[in-house]
Amino acid sequence: MAQQEQWQLEGSAAELYERYLVPAITAQWAADLLDRAAPQS
Repeated sequence: MAQQEQWQLEGSAAELYERYLVPAITAQWAADLLDRAAPQS
């Protein structure tokens, strides 16, 4: 039987979610929202 490779991420699930998933999921949405809102400075 093949040996399974084991690994573990450091940090809590919330920290990992915030660090990796939030930017990946929301980056395009945020850019599109800013384009549509066209804020004036």
